[in-house]
Amino acid sequence: PGVMQVSEDGSGHMNAHSKLRVKFNGKNLVVSLLMQEDDIAPLFDGAAWAGTQLWDAAIVAVTYVYKTYHEEILQGIKLIELGCGTGVPGMCCRTMGAEVLLTEQPSLVPLIQQNVDENFADDAGIRVEVLSWDRERSKEVMKKNGTFDMILVCDCVFPPVYGDSWRPLADSVHVLLQGEALLEGDAAKAKMKGGRVAVFSVERRRGDKMEEFLSYVDALEPKIERTEVLTDDKITIYEMRMRKA
Repeated sequence: PGVMQVSEDGSGHMNAHSKLRVKFNGKNLVVSLLMQEDDIAPLFDGAAWAGTQLWDAAIVAVTYVYKTYHEEILQGIKLIELGCGTGVPGMCCRTMGAEVLLTEQPSLVPLIQQNVDENFADDAGIRVEVLSWDRERSKEVMKKNGTFDMILVCDCVFPPVYGDSWRPLADSVHVLLQGEALLEGDAAKAKMKGGRVAVFSVERRRGDKMEEFLSYVDALEPKIERTEVLTDDKITIYEMRMRKA
């Protein structure tokens, strides 16, 4: 249980029309890696191209979330995935019972919507929205959708591809972790026993500037507590929560 099985389509190689078949938690997902032919041009942008891949950090993150939070997710927590790419991690979390909001830059939203429509037709528990990272946009997402119990981020820090977008990414995570503290009215508090959590999975690479990213996170006010919960030869997973007063 909790292990993602991934196979390519029958072509045996990746091409402009290839798909992945992902089996997880008893559900078979068919995941398009590229958009329809008319929409392929924008994907030659490096960051957009990266969003059409299923990276190891995403696969490891899904297994970690299943093993660590499966029982809580069964209770119907709300989860937002930032920079979700093809949408696989968030879709796997939907199979566990989470109410999921998949977010990405505008050029990739049609691809994600295509995958959601194919795998979760008429399921109101998983939706797709544009979110280009920054504080105000993240706050607007909460105003529209309410607060989230879990923030999922998979392999979104790598300056050679994504530039310095790690700064607004950290700001967005900071806002989403604060949740109801930034909203007026009776916003829902987190359902998680340990409080609202960001699960941040990254594949370590030369030039990834993760140390700069983590230093930036550590300097944010109010403070974030972060814990390294998993590490192997390539993948590191951090959990981030707001520090209790």
